[in-house]
Amino acid sequence: MSFFKIAHLLAFILFLQKANALNSTSRLGIPFSISYYGNSIVHPGFKMSADFIWFEFLKSKVQKNGNVKSSKKTLITTPYFSFYHHARSHQGFQLGTDILWRRTNGKGWFREFGLGLGYLNRQNLGDTWDVKNGVVQNLKGAYRGYFIQSFSLSKGKHILRKSGGHVIPFLRFNTDFINNYNSSVIPILSLEVGIRLIPSFSPLRRYRVIEKIKKND
Repeated sequence: MSFFKIAHLLAFILFLQKANALNSTSRLGIPFSISYYGNSIVHPGFKMSADFIWFEFLKSKVQKNGNVKSSKKTLITTPYFSFYHHARSHQGFQLGTDILWRRTNGKGWFREFGLGLGYLNRQNLGDTWDVKNGVVQNLKGAYRGYFIQSFSLSKGKHILRKSGGHVIPFLRFNTDFINNYNSSVIPILSLEVGIRLIPSFSPLRRYRVIEKIKKND
C-alpha cells in the first residue's frame, strides 16, 4: 500500500464517521514496545516504539444462534528508535515513524502491515582513511546518514493478564529501502521479536471509535 492509498484510506475513514451512527471516543494508555531487532536478520540489536491510536473500527455480527462474532481494525502511528551492531564493520542508529493498519479478531490474534519513513546513521567501527591537503588521515568514528522508506508485516496476540490489562507478544518483518547508498537504493531485511504492553505510568490518550453492529436476519 502506497502513501497515496493511505491518504485515500484516511478520507474514507472521515466519510465513515458520518455514515455510521455509532461513533464515540475512547481513552487508553499509550502502549510501548521493546523488541529484539536483527538487522539483516543476524546482526543483533534492540528497538523501542510507542503506539498512537487514531481510529478504531469495531465490527460485530450477531449470528442466527445468538453468538456474536467481532473484529477490530485500528489505524496507528508508531514513532521508534532502533540500534544494531555489525561486528567488525559498523553500528547503526535509526529513528522513524510507521503508519500501521492492524486487524484483530475476536480471539485476540492480530496481523498488521505498515509503511514508514526514517533516518539511519551508520558509524564505522573499522579504519576509514582520507587524504586531505596531501596528508593521509585516519578518521576514527566516521559515520554517514541515510533517509529510508520501510514496509513491514507483523503478527501477534493479545494475552489477558490476571492482574488486568494485556501483554502482546509479536513477530515483525521489516524491509528498509536505504537511499543514496553508493548512488543507489538497497533493501535491507530485518526481524523483530518483541512484546507490547501499557505500563502504569503511560499517559491516557483519546481516539475515535466507530462501531458497526450487523444482525443476521
